[in-house]
Amino acid sequence: VDALVDSLAVPFAGGASALGATLLRGEELHLAQGTRLELAEAQLLRGGGAASLALLPVGLEGTTIGAIYLDRRGVGGALDATTLVYVRRVVAGAARALARRRGHAANGAA
Repeated sequence: VDALVDSLAVPFAGGASALGATLLRGEELHLAQGTRLELAEAQLLRGGGAASLALLPVGLEGTTIGAIYLDRRGVGGALDATTLVYVRRVVAGAARALARRRGHAANGAA
């Protein structure tokens, strides 16, 4: 598991890549083989063995705190719209759960 996490790690700050900056702005990142990619983007695809991938930012109180990763392996184009709609719902649910958890923790500490 650690090797997988290391291969998919995207620094949110610093480095020569704009990947982290894109996520910090709350924007989704979509990459696919056969499209024009920066070196860091191509490495991310190869590192995960993906034909296409998406990183969807998870935010809490307007700050990106992580991202949900999904990919399509083998040959084939970009991720389909139905899958993206579903994963966006998962991201929204995760953000709501984190906000509730944070609210409960704050209320419990008071």
